[in-house]
Amino acid sequence: MSISLPALLGDVASLTVEEKRRWTDESVEVVCLLKESSEWDRRLESILGPALKPAGKKPTSDIDRRTAAWGGVRKNQTFYEKSVDGGIVVALIWPWQDGERFTLKMSVAPV
Repeated sequence: MSISLPALLGDVASLTVEEKRRWTDESVEVVCLLKESSEWDRRLESILGPALKPAGKKPTSDIDRRTAAWGGVRKNQTFYEKSVDGGIVVALIWPWQDGERFTLKMSVAPV
């Protein structure tokens, strides 16, 4: 599989990444500022299309099934998924309770 998540995300230097927990071709986990979430959403939508489960919308049983491997997705969280270059790219945005940060988790799996 030739998908590189950092390459898909592009240059993130203009965005605040407080912590890079994981930054590999197959898996990304970063802590970001909530005030920059609209820019992250735009970037993810340009790569993966509209969120399958936007924040504020209750997850359907299909979304629950698709996100089970990551512990599911709650009403305040966002879920993206798209087939890209022979793999499935998944992105989840989990806002923190502090109201200032969120965690972005991305992974890629073969189709």
